Amino acid sequence: MYHGRRRDGEGARSPGGRVVGYRIRMETRTRTRTGPRLDSVEPSGLTAAPRRAQVGLALGVLAAVVVGQFAAPLVYPLRLLTVLLHEGGHALMAVVTGGRVVEIVVNAEESGHTLTSGGIPLLILNAGYLGSMLAGLLLTSVPRVARGPTLLAAVLALVALWFIPVFSFGFLYTALVAIGLGLLAAKGSHRLCGLVLRGLGLFIVADAVRDILSDAGQGDAALLAQATWVPALVWTGLWLVAALALLVRAVRRAS
Repeated sequence: MYHGRRRDGEGARSPGGRVVGYRIRMETRTRTRTGPRLDSVEPSGLTAAPRRAQVGLALGVLAAVVVGQFAAPLVYPLRLLTVLLHEGGHALMAVVTGGRVVEIVVNAEESGHTLTSGGIPLLILNAGYLGSMLAGLLLTSVPRVARGPTLLAAVLALVALWFIPVFSFGFLYTALVAIGLGLLAAKGSHRLCGLVLRGLGLFIVADAVRDILSDAGQGDAALLAQATWVPALVWTGLWLVAALALLVRAVRRAS
């Protein structure tokens, strides 16, 4: 394909030197009238600075999870979000499997419960840890959506209004998080929104790993053991394998 320019009146020449016409010049003019070609513009890509910021974010979040094990107050609000998503996983699976949600409770001491009726208990009990981890992984992709913080705020607001008892601690916490995300969407830059959501998603997945290890053989695992006769530690091991795989995936997406 010819990319140069010809002067007016200059035709193409054959190997013998004979002028064969103005076809190339006329085609060039026609292409010029159609405007610039989109594929001639090189993509800008990520600059080195944002790339370093994302890697630093991933390392910082993982460090926060480790430090939070010894200084829990520093990450207390984030751990409550993990609890909320854990209980939300139970609730969502209950609805998906034909049951209904009676209530979702999130307590100030980083505990909670979900009361459901109907549905498939085996799937509902598995959806706590797995649901929170998948939600965290999803948050590392939400920044690619233009209204990521707005969508998350809307989902949390609906959960609070529909399932969480009004004026309870969990209701107040969920409402504050939804308001904070709404303000972030309204006032923050696209890059800031992306960093915040990636950080939240990565923390949730990493904190779920900590939860599984600290609750080994208890809670949901114990209930599953009673329902299936499969030892609680087996369920814990399966969740841990899934959690580590999702954590690797989340780190790659966040960085």
